[in-house]
Amino acid sequence: MKKLYGVKTVVDKFPRGNGYYNNVSIAWFAIEREKPAVPYKRGIENYKPGNLYAKDALKELFTFKEVLQLIQYISNFPFKKIEIKEIALPLPHNCAGYGSFAVGGEDDFYCLSETEGYPLPFKVWGYVNFQDAEYTPNKKLERNQLEI
Repeated sequence: MKKLYGVKTVVDKFPRGNGYYNNVSIAWFAIEREKPAVPYKRGIENYKPGNLYAKDALKELFTFKEVLQLIQYISNFPFKKIEIKEIALPLPHNCAGYGSFAVGGEDDFYCLSETEGYPLPFKVWGYVNFQDAEYTPNKKLERNQLEI
């Protein structure tokens, strides 16, 4: 079976509000795919066509070729850590992908593929988790001044 992967990064100076956060975790995921890299029946345990959450979770994962492209692109940003993890298949039938999360408060989405000059042939967003991050107020840092 084809292997699929997840990619996570950790970054400092992630702007939010009137300051920035250090030690921010970002889990990258593919969006707007028509179909996954492996068939649903092989990628989801006890697959049933109506299981939209598990289907979306499978479509969010990256092939090895996509991981290499994504890493090459995001390595231009000052991440403290980049982690690539092979995801065990089949996924549990009761799982959900990052795109299904309701965000706000201690988490958010970063729309990487919506940034100017994005070069990859597939769309990627990041699930940003501020739970373990350290906040630093800075009134001079503007909201759109993302330093990653």
